[in-house]
Formats: sequence, C-alpha cells, structure tokens
Amino acid sequence: MTLVFRMIFAFLLTLNGSFQLNVRDERLSGTTWYVTFIAGTSQPINPLQFKIDFDLRPSSTPGLPHMITGRMICNYLFADYSSPITGSLNITDWTTTTAACFPESDLNREREFATNMKLIATYQVESGPGHRTLTFYDASKFVVLRFITLNQAYLPIVTR
Repeated sequence: MTLVFRMIFAFLLTLNGSFQLNVRDERLSGTTWYVTFIAGTSQPINPLQFKIDFDLRPSSTPGLPHMITGRMICNYLFADYSSPITGSLNITDWTTTTAACFPESDLNREREFATNMKLIATYQVESGPGHRTLTFYDASKFVVLRFITLNQAYLPIVTR
C-alpha cells in the first residue's frame, strides 16, 4: 500500500469511517477477517465465528450492481448441540438479515459463497483496542451485516 493511499485512508477514517461502496473499491478485496457475525441492530444471534476472505466484484444481475464473494470456514454453536458445528454460512433473507450455518459432512470443508448486495449502500470501519468492526448499511442506515475481528492485532484493509 502506498504512502499516499495510507494518508487518504487515514483521512477517510476521521470522517466516521464511512465510505461509499463501489465495484472498483478494493479496500475489502483480498482481506482476511477473523470475525463474529452479528445480525440486525439490537438482537444479535449466537456468535458465529469464521474466517472469511472478501472479494468485491460487479454483479452480473441487472439492477444489482454489487456482489461480495468469498471463502469461509464457520464455527457456530447451535442451541441443540453441546459442541460447535463447522459448516457454511448462508445469508437467507437480506430484508431481515437472518443467517444460518448448516453442518457439512466434511467439517473442514471451505465453501464458496456469493451474495447479491442490492441493499448495501455504505460500509463503515471502526477500530478499537484489539478489534476492528466492519459494518454494512442499507440506504436508510439500517445495519445489514456487521463483522468484528477477534484477533488482537489490527487486520490490514488490503492484503495484496
């Protein structure tokens, strides 16, 4: 990452960390997050810990300009089980931001996923002691998705 880009990014962070999402924005592309998934604005689901690599690209569907794809391994503690189950994350309903982690026969299998980002208008990056939060908002500023890093070191925005 060049010094100029670092300076621009630092300045943008001072503006509450909000950025307009566009298909050429590579701040998320190639980034690895070790995160906890939280749905909605007030009632978080049980923590869903997984490793995700973001790759932002144009959507091939008319009217859906943004798509986020990635590979992940998730580890979700279901209420009916005494031990975590590893599987794939599926965003099932963007309007209610529900999510489910389904068991796989191969528990260590990495799954690829693609989700149309038609509700995503902006995202925000916030840093604090030992964590970084990435939040996606729709046009009405409703929280669509929130990712929180789990490791103690700040993760880079761009890793390639």
